[in-house]
Amino acid sequence: MSEEVTPKRRAGWPKGKHRQGPTHPHPHGLHKLKHTLEELGSRALDPNSPVGRELAAWRAALVADLGGEENLSTQQLALVDLAVRDFLLLQSVDGWLFEQPKLVNARKRAVFPVVVERTKLADGLTRRLQALGLQRRAKRLPSLSEYVAARDAEHAAAEAAQRAPASPPKADVEPDDVA
Repeated sequence: MSEEVTPKRRAGWPKGKHRQGPTHPHPHGLHKLKHTLEELGSRALDPNSPVGRELAAWRAALVADLGGEENLSTQQLALVDLAVRDFLLLQSVDGWLFEQPKLVNARKRAVFPVVVERTKLADGLTRRLQALGLQRRAKRLPSLSEYVAARDAEHAAAEAAQRAPASPPKADVEPDDVA
């Protein structure tokens, strides 16, 4: 005759409900988004979604401002990818914050903790962008001699393709039937 022990609940709380109110505001989802990005990286976002397209455009613009992907080292490309993640997190938190009626807890006379987290994200993004360099860099153009040599090589390849037969001649020999 064992009785089932149930945890006591406070009076006034509905059965099976979580506490709601000023001590438990709506979750902002920052930690879940961070965890997902750490686990899956860039695979977490569908490149065909509006967010994926916007991030790809922001990354392309950042790489172009840094002089193009061919002028960036592997370390710089890693910083670019981390900056894109930081940008996504920052935009997500900003979007959530702008939907809130207030950002200050009047009773405690302090901002909500997510505002402090947002500031840390912004500082992290700023540091990454500073490490990459804030000045726009021109794309490296080939010298005149390099350009002429590349153009001559292209013309020579095109002429060789025109002179060569379209397909190799077929042999009239049929393979022996094995019986």
